[in-house]
Amino acid sequence: TIMDEAPEDSAAYSYEAPFTVYSLAWSVRQSLTTPEPPSTSGPLRLAIGSFVEDFTNTMQVIELKDAALVSSLSGEAVPEGGVSSVWSLMPPPPPAPQRCSVLACSCEVEHPYPPTKLQWLPSADTNLPDLLASCGDHLRIWEVDCGAGKIESKGVLRTATQSKFCAPLTSMDWSEIDVTTIATSSIDTTVTVWNLDTQQAKARLVAHEKEVYDIRFMKDSATVFGTCGADGSVRVFVCNPSSNSKYT
Repeated sequence: TIMDEAPEDSAAYSYEAPFTVYSLAWSVRQSLTTPEPPSTSGPLRLAIGSFVEDFTNTMQVIELKDAALVSSLSGEAVPEGGVSSVWSLMPPPPPAPQRCSVLACSCEVEHPYPPTKLQWLPSADTNLPDLLASCGDHLRIWEVDCGAGKIESKGVLRTATQSKFCAPLTSMDWSEIDVTTIATSSIDTTVTVWNLDTQQAKARLVAHEKEVYDIRFMKDSATVFGTCGADGSVRVFVCNPSSNSKYT
């Protein structure tokens, strides 16, 4: 099979993180600081999160950069070739007059506990802020500025507002049809639907008898989502607008 025969260097690009990488998310928006990817069909910019058994973890944004620039900043030599063929079974592409590009870190920020999931704002509209969401202890919203090399916190959305302790979040999903809506799942059997404009919960419900492991909105919907949990069930919830945004 292709997977069996593909050599270790068959990846088009590679980035060695200074930590164990647990979570990853593709950006749908092309960074203004990123050169055009020579062998991909979309923007080559990712967010990654660490897994360290400690409070302090790390979130990075990595993107395609000119290798000469990265080398001048880091003092390391430019890798020969820069880009290997995507698949070993494909014929080598004809030589192109393009600069050597590598994946490199553009910015990073400390993250409390390992982020269980990362997700970029699901819109390529550059008039909107460049937002990134993470979940772990809480749902956190960040604004990314790769040009300035910084990631700034724009909000921490807490389910347990009266206590400093909280049930960890296992996953989340950002609605593509309504980018003001994110839903999170938790080990405490609940899911919460958030309004990002107000940073308040629109709805919170007990979804399973045991931990909720994942949550996903139906395509082109901000009112229908599915969940799965440790009780072995998959459940679908539909928002009833006439009942004050309650889900059934």
